[in-house]
Amino acid sequence: MYKKKIIFHQDSAPAHKSVLAMRKLRDMHYELLEHPLSSPDLELFLADQRFSSNQEAIAAVEGYFADLRRTTTGTG
Repeated sequence: MYKKKIIFHQDSAPAHKSVLAMRKLRDMHYELLEHPLSSPDLELFLADQRFSSNQEAIAAVEGYFADLRRTTTGTG
């Protein structure tokens, strides 16, 4: 028999991270999908950009972090 898997998107809101809420989610056997930390600098970099594909967006973000590593390590 097929059993549905429920995934809860964890956005780190205080109500979602409370001990009571976390216990209930575990009791209900929900799989938690953690919300990644946001980066204000990355958000500014991506602001007003439009991508025609997921690959294009991924490449832009990877390029952003590669440039960031170069500028913070002094290499490149």
